Amino acid sequence: MQLSKYPRVKLIHSPTPLEYLENLTQHLDGPDIYIKRDDCTGLAFGGNKSRKLEFLIGDALKNKADVIITAGAVQSNHCRQTAAAATKFGMECIIVAKPSWSKEYNGNLFLDELLGAKLVLLEEDNEALDQGGKLSMEETIENLMADLKTKGKNPYYIPVGGSNSIGSLGYISMTMELIAQANEMGIEIGSMVAASGSGGTQTGMILGADVEKSGIQTVGMAISSDATIVIPKLKDLCNQTSDYYELGLSYDEKDIIFNDNYIGEGYGIPSEEMIEAVKLLARKEGIILDPVYSGKAFAGMVDLIKKGYFDKSKAVVFIHTGGTPALFVYSDSFREYIQN
Repeated sequence: MQLSKYPRVKLIHSPTPLEYLENLTQHLDGPDIYIKRDDCTGLAFGGNKSRKLEFLIGDALKNKADVIITAGAVQSNHCRQTAAAATKFGMECIIVAKPSWSKEYNGNLFLDELLGAKLVLLEEDNEALDQGGKLSMEETIENLMADLKTKGKNPYYIPVGGSNSIGSLGYISMTMELIAQANEMGIEIGSMVAASGSGGTQTGMILGADVEKSGIQTVGMAISSDATIVIPKLKDLCNQTSDYYELGLSYDEKDIIFNDNYIGEGYGIPSEEMIEAVKLLARKEGIILDPVYSGKAFAGMVDLIKKGYFDKSKAVVFIHTGGTPALFVYSDSFREYIQN
């Protein structure tokens, strides 16, 4: 697949490191565990969304956009990176933010404004605070787009998580990069594991693995919605993206591996397993996870390793999707665990 054919800007430091987690591998008695450090992509504390934004911002510039509109939870890593990318290329950024478990003015919410984004905050009942009427997120975005156009602006909408066929190119690219690194290092990868929310990251990983005919299993770990909701969406996005780029690949729901056993009480709500997983990687390898995405996904991977889910003869690669600024919002939840 020739990624150079598609509009793209330079946002990230790549290739990101592929590190062997020797201490953790020994602690869990194998298989060999590696981590792909997409927390090190560089843009405004880094993270997986920057890879998607290279193609999304490229497409926005191709369409002569001057305003980027996106949406997510108030501690969204995607919104933070989108604000940074828009600023870097001279575009305004408007973020429609819905409430989540944490409402503190800290972490990503603080960084959004530091990066110059305008925030449109939604209340618990989906009312827009600055509009007075009851509007859903979708209606709020539609109104913003229409208003900007009447003012002579050319807005470009990036969906939640950057998860569409264009954004998925970022993780097709990552998977091709990972396979090249593994080949150079002499590593046979059996599975790669990542947090899966809006779907674009896992879609790109699935397609990238299949485009390269690698045989690598892509395991998505839920952080918000149940498998019955997400798997059909992932199947559809995989097929849409394959059709969009004429890859000749097709998928059924049975082809999607998505585990929803580690969400806990809900999106962004701390779980004891997540906290223990964040603590484990910090104290074994000196690597910091985030509490919303990578922490819960890592907790799930560790549990599956303990249960013998993965083939011990092949490496397992955890994709660190970033998000560490949100960790500081959760410090009170961690305190009683990390002091022991």
